[in-house]
Amino acid sequence: MFVQLFLVFFWYLKVEGATLWCYKSDNDYTKTELILPKDLLASEYFNKNLRTVIYTFGFRASTNGSITKDVVKAYNDYKKENDINFLLLDWEKEANSGLGGVILEYPTSGVLNAKTIGKELGDNLLVLSDNGVNLGDVHLIAHSLGAHLMGYAGKRVNQKKKSIGRITGLDPAGPLYTGPISIEGLRKGDATFVDIVHSNPGLYGTSDSDGDVDIWTNCDMLRQPGCPNKTSNFFSEDDRCSHDRAPLYFVETLSSPSAFAAVKADNCNEWKLMTDKEGDTSSEIVYMGYQINTEAKGNFYLRTNSKSPYGKGLDGIYP
Repeated sequence: MFVQLFLVFFWYLKVEGATLWCYKSDNDYTKTELILPKDLLASEYFNKNLRTVIYTFGFRASTNGSITKDVVKAYNDYKKENDINFLLLDWEKEANSGLGGVILEYPTSGVLNAKTIGKELGDNLLVLSDNGVNLGDVHLIAHSLGAHLMGYAGKRVNQKKKSIGRITGLDPAGPLYTGPISIEGLRKGDATFVDIVHSNPGLYGTSDSDGDVDIWTNCDMLRQPGCPNKTSNFFSEDDRCSHDRAPLYFVETLSSPSAFAAVKADNCNEWKLMTDKEGDTSSEIVYMGYQINTEAKGNFYLRTNSKSPYGKGLDGIYP
């Protein structure tokens, strides 16, 4: 009982108030509190009639992190030619308690706060829906633990018999979320369409096929091409390199929609046997990214380059 009370106290102690940053451009944005969705509706930065993309980061990441900056820049560049709302969900304080180290902080702060903030985001979206926003035009995208946060938002919306259009999980966090005895995080059904990009399965990322479409990059390799081929300190930048590749692959598709072709197979071994550069494959192909075929279902596999540009086009379907 004491431990349970401690965890509940720790949980509420760290939920300090997430915000949504709504962008016009890289350096032009407005912030509104997540729990005050009508402030967003009243903002000149938000157009309820446009498609809406919301991105967030994972455990111990930040608004100022290099990956977050890359995603924000890519979407603001995309906005120059496409009419969308682009928002960043800032839960940096809740994702970084700074107490007890990674191993203690992850379950007692990160995981619990992800669930709380996810429900708050779901409530926010329900208010937006009641005020004219089409939830079918909402796309939630997130890396690592943030992917499960988005899943909780989808579950919250589902409770009201509504559905978010799409959730994209970029190497959703694996610890506590993978295996027969695990927490239920992002799953198909949390949105009308759920796609997941796996770049570090079984380590920092989940190894389960949890989406309508699961895309596995370089599935036969322990590390993604170009990542340090050595043992690194736990949770160091080098150690997270493969885990951090998923968002980099995804944002590249905004400027190169056909860069990441992936071919359908039941598993990694089948993929390696079925594709042969001497011939062709009759299996279904999808293109990872914003423009993916949302009617597709199943596991898809591809190979990437070791450095940017990472996409190999149709050559990527071959081992």
